[in-house]
Amino acid sequence: MEDMKQSPVSGIRTGMDTDFIVQSEETVFRGGDDAQFEVICANISRADDGETSIEDASSPSYPMYFAQVRGGQPSVVCVAVRPDGRVLLVRHWRIATNSDEWEFPRSLGEPGLIVGDTAEYELMKETGIRPLSHHTLQMIHADTGKLRDSIAVVELQVSSDRADAAMLNDPRLQWLDCGEFEDMVRAGNIMDGITLSAYLIWKVQSES
Repeated sequence: MEDMKQSPVSGIRTGMDTDFIVQSEETVFRGGDDAQFEVICANISRADDGETSIEDASSPSYPMYFAQVRGGQPSVVCVAVRPDGRVLLVRHWRIATNSDEWEFPRSLGEPGLIVGDTAEYELMKETGIRPLSHHTLQMIHADTGKLRDSIAVVELQVSSDRADAAMLNDPRLQWLDCGEFEDMVRAGNIMDGITLSAYLIWKVQSES
């Protein structure tokens, strides 16, 4: 039947057979900050014609390192949208880049909260704006090579009066239409990869 056929995109997403086997994992570093930053070493081996199994300790292996925060629990990035279609950027100084960055609000996740509620909580905490509603658009990974993470892109609808009040009280906030946002991208003024990915997902889904 036609509706049982797998689309090319879903085939790419699910066709993930691999010759690599994870033999073991161990935490080699754990930070003491609120992010609970961990570096994990995974010992990887390559299957030999399908005969190597996870119990085969004699197969050669090599270490691969990756990182996670808060035990790998889902985090969120917030695409706050006014009725006129403008989206919210917040300026943060980031120690990792030693620079001010324009970003969407985001959170590493809150224990006991689902991602939509986490997004509402984060937007309220970071900007003082209480959203009208939320809608999870998609999950993304920030860096599939070195980070074990899963980030929910959440759209939050906000009222114009709350958006205006928040910007008057906080010079770090800017509401931009799509043209202004994309001009900032062209000028190299938005460099956060999570923000760029979330904007693309939001724009594609809002136009569909």
